[in-house]
Amino acid sequence: MGNMIINILMVFAACILLIVLYYRFHPKAFDKALAKNFKAVRDAMRKESLLGTKVLVPRENDDPVVTYKYVPNQNDHLPVVFVLHGGAYVDGVADQIDTFCSRLKSELDAVIVNIDYTSIDVKQIPNPQNETRDTILWYLRNFDKHRIDLARAVLLGFGAGAHCAIGAYALLQDYHVDLAGVVSVYPLIDDSMINLIKASLHPKKFALLAAKQDPQFDRIPVYKQYLDQAGIVYPYREYDCHNGFIEKSFPEFTEKRMFANDPAVNEEEAEIAQAAIIHLTGILRDFMNQS
Repeated sequence: MGNMIINILMVFAACILLIVLYYRFHPKAFDKALAKNFKAVRDAMRKESLLGTKVLVPRENDDPVVTYKYVPNQNDHLPVVFVLHGGAYVDGVADQIDTFCSRLKSELDAVIVNIDYTSIDVKQIPNPQNETRDTILWYLRNFDKHRIDLARAVLLGFGAGAHCAIGAYALLQDYHVDLAGVVSVYPLIDDSMINLIKASLHPKKFALLAAKQDPQFDRIPVYKQYLDQAGIVYPYREYDCHNGFIEKSFPEFTEKRMFANDPAVNEEEAEIAQAAIIHLTGILRDFMNQS
């Protein structure tokens, strides 16, 4: 009798837990309970003005995509790098890589397009991938207006942005668009990445940078195993740093009090970030020159 009561209580407790989890994490609860907090973080990251020029990408039957374009002082058709910020799909904005994109423009002598994709608490996956696909298609279709070289278009993503980049690349295959390269920096990794490799929809011209202190780092070996099995040859480098250490070496993070205790915001990782940026720009340049 005692065991039966205990079992009944355990089942009851489990039911209560499921109910609590449902009301806390089902889509509507996600939108209502968490969206406000995520929006507050994003708003805190917004800048009064960006170094890039705001360009709205029109979309048929959907909201336009906000992008920021950084252009060197040249009239030639230049390579283009589409950049996707990190932030776990919820607390990142294009503003946080503004200075990085401006520096990339100068070091690569290329047009940089910083894509401010919509967070998933507003519109869920695959909306960020769709926005990225539509943005790339629009810029490439209007290459002459934006003075970009169609054959030298590269996609770069950080964290969730790296995950988004791989998905967007797969979607672009329906339009027979091949990019000069895709660079993934400490990516968010899930089964969808592996499935795209299996389906031969993962980019072949690819590079991977990892941060050993990233919570996702333990998934890197499996990811690499599938890449290797698929015959994808790619430059790989890992750094003994935290996720976001490259972006967080710039003023958007170092000058904000809210990141004072962030493990990636410190002089040691900032110094390593400088070396990582040199390596990263070298990879991007190689992709552009090999096209």
